Amino acid sequence: MQSGVERLLLCCEELASNALRHGRPPARVQVVSNGRGWLIEVSDADPDSPPVPAADRDPAHGGLGLYMVARVSAAHGWWVADDRKNVWAQIDGMHAEEPDAGARSA
Repeated sequence: MQSGVERLLLCCEELASNALRHGRPPARVQVVSNGRGWLIEVSDADPDSPPVPAADRDPAHGGLGLYMVARVSAAHGWWVADDRKNVWAQIDGMHAEEPDAGARSA
């Protein structure tokens, strides 16, 4: 199981790299702590290209980032506003945490 911070980093990396690879500059990334976890918002200046998970592609060629974000986030989505595409993911910091390495069951 991944910790909340590991899921946060994975989603930030995937969403930011998608904005840089498939969107138009400038790309913006914002991460906000909300008490339960984090909200990641990534935007780019390509409102006409929605985020689309890769289909029928060999996994060796990539394209699985949006599937990973969907799997490890508590919620995710996207919208267009002010000529910018905005993609977001909610990462729950208390969900699926790794057990304490010092704790052992008898």
